[in-house]
Amino acid sequence: GGLAAAAMLLLGSLHFILGIVGGLLVYAVAVLLLRVLHADDWALLRRLIEAMPGGGLVARWLPG
Repeated sequence: GGLAAAAMLLLGSLHFILGIVGGLLVYAVAVLLLRVLHADDWALLRRLIEAMPGGGLVARWLPG
């Protein structure tokens, strides 16, 4: 969380959209690398994403 906040502050000083996107990417990479989500969490996310329009294209890249 702190690393994402630092990225948001640093990149946000350049442009607010860079701060938002950069913080989101840092947070997402941390979730993937630290393996915070278990298999049942990924299954729930997959079903949720597949229910959205165009979600099938995104869901195929999810782990599990």
